[in-house]
Amino acid sequence: MTMGNLALFQGMKQKMDWLTQRHTVLAENIANADTPGYRARDLKPLEFRSLVKETPRVNMAATAANHLTGTRREPEFRVNEERPRNAYEVSINQNAVSLENQLTNVSQNQADFRLASSLYRQNITLMKLAIGRQPGA
Repeated sequence: MTMGNLALFQGMKQKMDWLTQRHTVLAENIANADTPGYRARDLKPLEFRSLVKETPRVNMAATAANHLTGTRREPEFRVNEERPRNAYEVSINQNAVSLENQLTNVSQNQADFRLASSLYRQNITLMKLAIGRQPGA
């Protein structure tokens, strides 16, 4: 089994791929800030719930008769259905791109990518330690 087959790494890779694609869309929005009639676009948010559903179930093993087997509960997620309102106006040439909003999205996207890549790197280091290799090797 390779590390790419582990659900944790697949989820992180999927998140980083989504962030890369979102960065491209946000860059197109900024590039078309003066294009008449252009409307800002964004990707559909990546849902964590779909990643959790794809993760295989692993039950606890009782290695002794006095061990408890434990109970498994389904995770309880609350989904906020409220959509944020866009308070930005459309310009005279019917362009609906707000540079402030797009730059805020780019900044958040960059921070999310740095976090995901840092987590990926740290998990690789932990896996190397677990198999007995030095982290730098």
